[in-house]
Amino acid sequence: MNAITATKNLCLSSAKKQAAWDSNKPLQLALALPRICNAACLYCYTEQYKPLADSLGLAEIKSLLQEAVELGVETLVLPGYGEPMLHPLFWKVLAIAEGLGLYSLVFSNATLINDVVAERLAEKPVSLMIKVNSLDRGVQDRMAGRLGFAAEQQAGLSALIRAGFNRLDENGESRLAIDTLISKMTIEDVPAVVSWAVENRIFPVVETLLFMGGVLENQGELGYPEEIEAFNASVLERLNAMFPSRGHSKSTFGESCDAETYTLFLEASGHAVHCFSRREVIGQFPRDTLAEIWEKSRDERQKLIAGIDPRRGGGQGGCQACGHCQGRLDALKKLRALTKGGE
Repeated sequence: MNAITATKNLCLSSAKKQAAWDSNKPLQLALALPRICNAACLYCYTEQYKPLADSLGLAEIKSLLQEAVELGVETLVLPGYGEPMLHPLFWKVLAIAEGLGLYSLVFSNATLINDVVAERLAEKPVSLMIKVNSLDRGVQDRMAGRLGFAAEQQAGLSALIRAGFNRLDENGESRLAIDTLISKMTIEDVPAVVSWAVENRIFPVVETLLFMGGVLENQGELGYPEEIEAFNASVLERLNAMFPSRGHSKSTFGESCDAETYTLFLEASGHAVHCFSRREVIGQFPRDTLAEIWEKSRDERQKLIAGIDPRRGGGQGGCQACGHCQGRLDALKKLRALTKGGE
């Protein structure tokens, strides 16, 4: 069996990112469709977000994507801000993106995917990232907040596999990835999820808890901040033993995200933010052009790049925020202020 090395347009090479940094152009536009969901995940943080304004219409989205292409964007990301496939504009947005030459990366829970849907997706320039926290249906149902979720998801994943989404190209890239979360409930399950993914030529990504939203309400089940480091170390030790050549590191656990340095993040209302876990508004489309929004974030991006780019003395994937996702750091600061009366 050939080894999977990445998922198309999810895993960007260092050379590609460095070229984008040098030319000051974004590679991705992450557009959150209005939040509609068929799950109630214990760890969800987007559920707490109230719309900042009315959502963009289809004509505005088309204009947005056209500007993105002119700015250099190559990939449209439809994040799991709910379940994007539930939105009535989902297929139309994919069609517009395809018509403009954009590749699409869709974050989904796969519960709405059957053979017909999988084949329809397979005909488009699309990769998918599916949230799979456990192969134990009881655990997965509890994490997702409803009975029957795991069975629906496994059916969807099977349909995607039948449609060839896990077929590797000449670069060892597939079009299917899974994202799994380390928590008290899943600490024993994560290695099995990763092993299953690798066996099925699905690219695995492992993440840690983001202490905001649902996690704050469910720490007893998911874990407390002081427990997370031990959880991560335990999982890392087992993954390294299972896959010694894979080179698991901090970035495996979502602690060294550099997406902010090459991605434009827009909420459904057109409000631009640094990232979805750090909801600081920096502009609004169409009042501001995408070029203007990108320029507004330049100083902060340059600081992050300086800490990442080895050519500038930075680390291998870390950032100046202690090598951790800034959204996670901000959430932890707020949590400490709530629980300890200060940072």
